[in-house]
Amino acid sequence: MTIAEEQMNKTFKIQNNDDAARLFEQLCGYLSQDGAKPVRVDLKQWRPNRSNEQNGALFGVAYKTLTQATGIPADTWHFYFCGEYFGWRERLMMDRVITEPVRTTTKDEDGNHDIISTVDMANMYEFIQARAAMGSPPVNIPDPDPKWKERMKSQPGKEET
Repeated sequence: MTIAEEQMNKTFKIQNNDDAARLFEQLCGYLSQDGAKPVRVDLKQWRPNRSNEQNGALFGVAYKTLTQATGIPADTWHFYFCGEYFGWRERLMMDRVITEPVRTTTKDEDGNHDIISTVDMANMYEFIQARAAMGSPPVNIPDPDPKWKERMKSQPGKEET
């Protein structure tokens, strides 16, 4: 069995040597086909993607609280906090320099689909809470539930796509 073209933008979770050997065999099979294009392989520690519960908390609690306090819409807050958390970059657009987040919660630095991990999302939520409390006016963003931080640290969540 080889990797098909439609699997080229897929993430493979490798848990053991058998998984690695199977994936390597599939990759070699693909590369040996006529007309096979070069592939890029990135290795990083696997972590589950942020959960739907975390995403709901970000928009339904954090950004909702900020919107109610300031009148600024949630999507504007999301753009702002992606830039503050991940960093900003400048880009030339129609003869103007614009500033945009380096990445978002769903797109990597190159604009590819890449949902952040449960750990990164928990850290981002805490970052937003801290920054909002220091803002002008200061805004207290509550945890979605009393055991939120404890649950986010001990159970990273199930994989979501």
